Amino acid sequence: MDLKYACIINGVENAYPGKAACVVVLGGSGLRTEFGYSGPVAIAPEVCSEISVESLAAHLNSQKANIEAAVFTGSEPLQQYDAMAAILRKLKESGYLVKLETTGFYADKLESLLSYVDAVAMDLKTEFNADKYAALTGFRGEPATLMQDTLRSLGILRAHKEKNPSFHLEFRTTIIPKINDSERVVDSKMADEELRQLGSTTKIRLIELALAAKKYVREVVIRTKDEGEQVVE
Repeated sequence: MDLKYACIINGVENAYPGKAACVVVLGGSGLRTEFGYSGPVAIAPEVCSEISVESLAAHLNSQKANIEAAVFTGSEPLQQYDAMAAILRKLKESGYLVKLETTGFYADKLESLLSYVDAVAMDLKTEFNADKYAALTGFRGEPATLMQDTLRSLGILRAHKEKNPSFHLEFRTTIIPKINDSERVVDSKMADEELRQLGSTTKIRLIELALAAKKYVREVVIRTKDEGEQVVE
């Protein structure tokens, strides 16, 4: 059983909370996730390779002297459900901490794997409007189904966190000017050339939106390319 992936990066210091990690950037997504956290390399077919679950487990075990965690990011991991289930079981048996980065589009699959996962980061793309969500992600099915699964994943993750306080849960949004950079989007909560030309959201605007989000969650972090990560007090 193989996983499609773009690259494997050893010894990353900021991918898992407080631990050095091996980051596996997955490939092969059929969804438009280029404006998400991992960028276009995650889905470009020409940069994707395949690795067997056994080979990946062996590689990770060879790194145990230097890393404590494995992070699966890039294209939606749960689109490769069978291979992901197999590698997560192996890593849990080996004592690794595991972080899964997901869109939340596959609620049932996510719920079935939570016992093998120590941390989840879920991307929230825009306001919870089915048509807008489907358009931004290139989803070709029924928008209402996508929205239903996304909201179910939110509920599943919150319930899991309540039962398992040590579980690390993070929700994040990539802010795109004129697309989702409004307090209304925060309150509800593409690599198209047209989106790229919109540029980057200013740090001041990110802080304003973070302060809006603070009404609902205890800790909000902003990340910028130049300055990295900052907790908004």
